[in-house]
Amino acid sequence: MAFSPSCSTSADVSDTAYRTMSEVLGEPIASEADVYKLIRAGVPFASYQAASVLLGTPSGLIARRRHGSPGGHRLDEVESEGLLRVVRVYAEARDLFGTHEGALRWLSTPRTYIPDVPAIRPMELAMSDPGARLLISEINRTAHGIF
Repeated sequence: MAFSPSCSTSADVSDTAYRTMSEVLGEPIASEADVYKLIRAGVPFASYQAASVLLGTPSGLIARRRHGSPGGHRLDEVESEGLLRVVRVYAEARDLFGTHEGALRWLSTPRTYIPDVPAIRPMELAMSDPGARLLISEINRTAHGIF
């Protein structure tokens, strides 16, 4: 059987989360292949701005500058990947808590996630790959009643 990346999805990401990511960014996202392509192309700056308003991300948390020609500004790959990590964590949290408000409340409430590290907001923790993985793991455990 041949591998088809356009059809594959991550076991860690639900179809609902992909739909939410697509809604937040206004870009088609149905698989990890779509996420990869969007990172490589760069998230349009307008999509970043809309997501920042929706998620209430602090100014400059993810992107500080625009790239590209006028009207075609895009985040670079590093910024795009950071934004998609935060949007993925938001999407999974919204799926878990059932509402936009519940997800935002969770994302903005500092907690101690790592021993010997001061409490941090999930929104900030999600900026790193290990932080986002830790949060997704916690969301999955909570969803399955494992505390």
